[in-house]
Amino acid sequence: MSSNQNKTLNCTGEDADNELCKVMDEKLIKQFKIMIVVVFIILLIFLGLFVYNLIKCYLPKWKKKKMVEEVRQVEIQNSQSK
Repeated sequence: MSSNQNKTLNCTGEDADNELCKVMDEKLIKQFKIMIVVVFIILLIFLGLFVYNLIKCYLPKWKKKKMVEEVRQVEIQNSQSK
């Protein structure tokens, strides 16, 4: 039978120069960099959509195009009886 060894890796003090600790640190740094890149890409997409919506909404005003409102003719009838 094989025995499972659950060892806790302690990378503080004298054990910090351990090769296993260095490998673990490199893996953690790699994972952190991947997470930062993903978050940065998501922020760039959000910023791009935000700027796109601002331009879409305010571009007519910047070009000094006035929104033309449709004018309707309304007849007012006086319903007073004499």
